Amino acid sequence: MTGVIEPIHAPATLTRFLRGNHIEGILDVSPRAIPHLLSLQEGKLIFPAIAQPPSDRVVSRFLAKIAIEVIASRLVAVYGSADHLVDEQQLDLIRDHARRGTTPEWPYHLRRIYDCNMKWLETDGREVQTVHEHDLLMTHWGELFLVLAIFGTEFTINFGGPEISGYLRWLDENNDRSPLYPEKCIKDLS
Repeated sequence: MTGVIEPIHAPATLTRFLRGNHIEGILDVSPRAIPHLLSLQEGKLIFPAIAQPPSDRVVSRFLAKIAIEVIASRLVAVYGSADHLVDEQQLDLIRDHARRGTTPEWPYHLRRIYDCNMKWLETDGREVQTVHEHDLLMTHWGELFLVLAIFGTEFTINFGGPEISGYLRWLDENNDRSPLYPEKCIKDLS
């Protein structure tokens, strides 16, 4: 995998391999960069977390699985079990998509709501980073959406079917504010 060494912007290649029960790596840099690297007191190796993002189908199935888990956890908290979920026919389509991918295209909405490295200040003065957060959004016209943020990227999927226009309508009516942070106005990634 290719990346860069900061602050000198030196290109680097990382090769990882398994040795016993741990991962080791070899960092390959240009010979011209070595004197600059040795003079650094500190620096950063920056590599992409994944080389290629997963397909939309994989992401929508992942979101569908999370949506089912979120609603199940809410039912357990309220009723003591998720038995209501098992027989709920309105959720058959999203359950089938999560399990088998039976719906070839299930759109979801994607946008950045805050920087992935954003730090929040706790009341005791500690800085913390939000890795993930979620909530359910029920629109006043009866659609239910999972709204999930992972490192500041918001993903939204409709429980009722492969349709995202209801969420776009909700955003339009709410000045593009995230249901997770209703006090902030946010712009779409696309």
